[in-house]
Amino acid sequence: MGEKLGFKRLKELLNEAYGIESYLENSKTWEASLNTEKFKEKLIQISEESFQHRERLIELSNMLGIDIKKEFPEADQMKDRTIYEKLVNTETLARDTYTELHKIEEDIIEEHWLEEDPKQYYRKIENLISEEKGHLNILRGIIRDQETAQKELDIEKTKVKEALEKIKGSEDRLKESTIFGAKETLLLAFTDLEDLNKVNRKLAEKENTKIQEVTKFPDKTLIEVLIESPTTSYL
Repeated sequence: MGEKLGFKRLKELLNEAYGIESYLENSKTWEASLNTEKFKEKLIQISEESFQHRERLIELSNMLGIDIKKEFPEADQMKDRTIYEKLVNTETLARDTYTELHKIEEDIIEEHWLEEDPKQYYRKIENLISEEKGHLNILRGIIRDQETAQKELDIEKTKVKEALEKIKGSEDRLKESTIFGAKETLLLAFTDLEDLNKVNRKLAEKENTKIQEVTKFPDKTLIEVLIESPTTSYL
């Protein structure tokens, strides 16, 4: 008899999480590309904690009798702004992957758990979710800083056409992605309120986009847009 679908999904998610954490750990190679000491420190912190997450995933998998494929994807060569956006996207994917792991049915965990208390599984996953949210808060905190947003990250002031082109570019990339539940986060800055309202109306027409956060600065408004693949099926 083949293994249960739920257990197969559990293995897939654990391997996905391991790959994501390995990528985040390798992100320390971006340090030399950053101009901001504050950002460098945060990047090192996230990298070190991602290493710890990876080790905890191995421990968790051993408790379930699962062998993880130890793959170590290389970090791409990027500059300040691209690094920030990539980190937000990857940390969001990590959080969502752990959230899916937390949804695995209890009978699957109980059947394969090799320790005394199978509820440990859910507590460990909850801790990982909490820490990934912490990473996202760290990164979002940087962008909330007016000086960082204006001088260090140099986020471009966006017009309607440019914003829609960026959104379409994300959608096109997500269509081609082979990662389950892949998402991207875009940061768009507007100096013109009417331009912002036009983009908001366009986003409201889509089922695969959502404004996560709005931050107002004296000279512009920054919005964080979560984008899923337009081909995603909603049950």
